[in-house]
Amino acid sequence: MTKGWCFCLSQISIFCFFLLVISCGRHGEEDPGVSWGDRDKLIRGTWNLEGYTFDETSTYQRTTNINFVSCDTAGQSGTKVQNIFRQDNYTDTILNSTVVDNNPNDNESFAYEIGLIYRLRINKKGTYDCIGKYAFFDTGRAAVVEGEFSSEGNTWYWERSHKERWALTLSNFPVIDSESIETDGSPVRSVASQTFNVLRLAPKEMWLDFSAKEKESYTQEFDPFQVGPQTNCISKVQYRKDVDRNAEYRFKEYNGDWEIE
Repeated sequence: MTKGWCFCLSQISIFCFFLLVISCGRHGEEDPGVSWGDRDKLIRGTWNLEGYTFDETSTYQRTTNINFVSCDTAGQSGTKVQNIFRQDNYTDTILNSTVVDNNPNDNESFAYEIGLIYRLRINKKGTYDCIGKYAFFDTGRAAVVEGEFSSEGNTWYWERSHKERWALTLSNFPVIDSESIETDGSPVRSVASQTFNVLRLAPKEMWLDFSAKEKESYTQEFDPFQVGPQTNCISKVQYRKDVDRNAEYRFKEYNGDWEIE
């Protein structure tokens, strides 16, 4: 009887130890079932972007109220809603980006097909480098636009507890943003810092993602104006903006030359 109990306790102890190893080894939602590597070591190295997806929905709402019906001669009262949808997909060095704007007064959309190489090098002492190049056809100029981007010697660090290593922040990070072509002429722009959830970190593979929601609202009240005999006409406008965005970067280990020809 004693031997039987000892055997059972031994088996249970081994099983619990195995579960502990698995739980300690996994940090990201998509990490391998058992990971024996230290995330601090796994993340170091040179990574090449292999896949990228981005979805964003922006809603702009404007509600106009005028205190007297007789003052609203232009029919401005009411609510107007504008939705802008953006979707990106990157595979085989080609970024396809579509933006649809359903503005009731000026419904428009545009699409880009962009050749893109994006490379990231994460160094041991908390610094990283990023380089890349792009090419796309600009319909406005009827010409091919080519360019390069880089970010060198900037910092990276783990968020929250250093032991958890679940989220990664990179300063002066070059994010992919096709909409910046309209303003800056480039599909890549730099942000002061970007925090990623490290979904998967395994030998030769790293997946990063981020999600963000933005809400903004304000009210503007205009000075009284006159319409016919009515002298105290007041127009009040309420603005509201809601943005929901999700992005995922998938990298694979890269062992070739760092510089891009």
